[in-house]
Amino acid sequence: MAHSSNIQLDSNLMNFINKSKQDSSVRAFKIIIKDEQLELDKQIESSSDNWLDDFKQSVSPIFIDKEPCYVLLRMDTKTHRDCYDWVFISWSPDNSHVRQKMLYASTKAILKLHLKSNNIISDVFATSQDELETVLTSSSNGSSKSLEPDENLLTAHEQDLRTVKREEAQASCLPKNSLHLPGVEFPIQEEAVDALLKFKKDELQFVQMNIDLTKEIIQLEMARKKFTVNELAQSTPSKSARYILIKYPHNYEGKFYEAVLFIYWSPVESCSVKERMLYSTCKIPLLTALTDKQRFGIEISKKLEIDDPKELTSQSLNDELHPKEVTSGLKFAKPQGPSGKRGAKRLIRNLNADE
Repeated sequence: MAHSSNIQLDSNLMNFINKSKQDSSVRAFKIIIKDEQLELDKQIESSSDNWLDDFKQSVSPIFIDKEPCYVLLRMDTKTHRDCYDWVFISWSPDNSHVRQKMLYASTKAILKLHLKSNNIISDVFATSQDELETVLTSSSNGSSKSLEPDENLLTAHEQDLRTVKREEAQASCLPKNSLHLPGVEFPIQEEAVDALLKFKKDELQFVQMNIDLTKEIIQLEMARKKFTVNELAQSTPSKSARYILIKYPHNYEGKFYEAVLFIYWSPVESCSVKERMLYSTCKIPLLTALTDKQRFGIEISKKLEIDDPKELTSQSLNDELHPKEVTSGLKFAKPQGPSGKRGAKRLIRNLNADE
């Protein structure tokens, strides 16, 4: 269960909500968070007898890029106590600031609690203007059901992309209850989402992502249909961290395997401390999203952290994926002493041990 903010409705908004239940002149109204309160920002008057016409002409412009909000849209039907039916729309653009998205996500439950006496027949979540346009163009009549795109009109890949994108956007906004700090989860760019879905379906063998520090999103940097481990050194930047997914087909002791590797590339010597901290903080939430069956559902065979891609060879990967059993009673040689002040450099670290 997500945490809830302590933001409450101001008196003007509460009065307006009560009056709007049976008011046919109001087609929609927009609610924003301002000065730690939920406030009425705009109200749209009805100009026709069809909600879809009003939606296209006057309601859709109130959804502004980079600015999350809530919008209540009145339908033309009544199903309870002679009050109009309403659709609750949560607008959370992909390029909004993460703190704003978290604030609106954690306040949604409070607002819906005050709207429980209204006939809320649908809860719509939108992250982009494209998604809103899809809702509009797929609407064929004035019923409330037409607010949701017809899944039968979308290809299988479009349905997967739409579902994962929505789940990712919602999950990225919500803080999780935990006994420890799980890290910061940034939204994943739509192009990166598309590449990850193709990776899962074996249409790609290599996906490399970076963090846009300004926009606070995880974005696609490179994707390839074919890739070999030997190409990794030429594909990774020398001074910046990256997240990498690789499909590694190989033979071991006469059997064929195809391992999925998650590699956290972090050049210690040349990457700034701030960047390394940010990538490290976002790593666990990203892994959670990748392996979550409700989102990407990618089965990762091995998670590795490296600071020198030249050391990531087929032999080293085979050793990681197929560790040799230690014979009981085997005597080990005394470990070699530290090399210099820092000791021997560990080039490959198994991330599984960190979780």
